[in-house]
Amino acid sequence: MFICRRARGLIIRPATRIPAAGRRSKPEKIPEIILVRDGTAIPHLALAQSTAQMDWSKIELVVFAKDTTTAKGLLFLPGDSAAREVTLTKSGESFKLDPDPLAGKVAWKISLGKAVQNEIQK
Repeated sequence: MFICRRARGLIIRPATRIPAAGRRSKPEKIPEIILVRDGTAIPHLALAQSTAQMDWSKIELVVFAKDTTTAKGLLFLPGDSAAREVTLTKSGESFKLDPDPLAGKVAWKISLGKAVQNEIQK
């Protein structure tokens, strides 16, 4: 059973949360607070002028995992009809893709989220 609290149209389910970013947006000076669930992998792409120019052959998976040894995320590529699940397992201080859902078609870069890196350094 989920216990949900609704705040400004956002449903928050009980789980361990990790701050994903703590930077400030420059124009309004309002801090951004982004929470992700422990064990989350979020795909990132290099910036481009338009989505048509994004390089989908190079994807970075940013892992947010503090108390878990696995991380999961979803990836929906252009031309796909469904999202693919990516699963990563902890290997030492980093994570590895297990298995590669795109069978070598993408050059993966795996990194830890900033909050997780700070926790490891403590």
